[in-house]
Amino acid sequence: MSTDLDAAFSLKDVAKIRSLIPVGYNYAADESNLLKKAVHYGCDEVALELIGLGAPVNLKHEFFTPLGNAASQGNMRLVKALLAAGAELDARPAKGLTAIQSAACYGRNAIIRHLAGLGADLTCTVNSAGTRLKTLALLAEIGAGFNDRSRLDDMTALMTACSIGKAKGSAAALFLLAHGADAAAVRESDGMTALKFALWGQCTEEVIGALVAAGCPLPEEDFKVVITY
Repeated sequence: MSTDLDAAFSLKDVAKIRSLIPVGYNYAADESNLLKKAVHYGCDEVALELIGLGAPVNLKHEFFTPLGNAASQGNMRLVKALLAAGAELDARPAKGLTAIQSAACYGRNAIIRHLAGLGADLTCTVNSAGTRLKTLALLAEIGAGFNDRSRLDDMTALMTACSIGKAKGSAAALFLLAHGADAAAVRESDGMTALKFALWGQCTEEVIGALVAAGCPLPEEDFKVVITY
């Protein structure tokens, strides 16, 4: 059933999806992950039906919650429906992001504003935004912190931008520095700094100079610059 359902969901074939759901299906348990599929494929009509039938809106999958999935797609209709049905605003799966972090990751600014207005935790939203300048500007406007550490790699947003480097990473790094990012932060596990990442990422000379001026520790004499393309 799963393969046929996936195909039906991908085509947004509502009639086919309904025909494939067994009579007596336990929507409260949702063992076939119907809500997950409906949200993932943007099949709003079915997703709303499933929510109404009691599908678990807080079921955490490895990387996404239904709310986080809808937020990542910028699907305001489903975001509002899931929240109205009791979805946890700041729920986070084991290897994933919260809904507002997911929205930041994909530059879904309208979703960010909506969730922030409901009181969503802004921790690490700047990290999730990467090099998206419009999203970074929005996060600065609503008071997100610019020095949070990612729980996955212990990097600050500035370190991440510098590691991305080149034009996009450099522009983001300068924006972050202008909004209070801590240039002196050091990753304890290996001593990496924003400046070291900037050298690896081939950031502009402007970024290198700004990092040094902002107090970023200089690399050790034997530090090896690894260029990745």
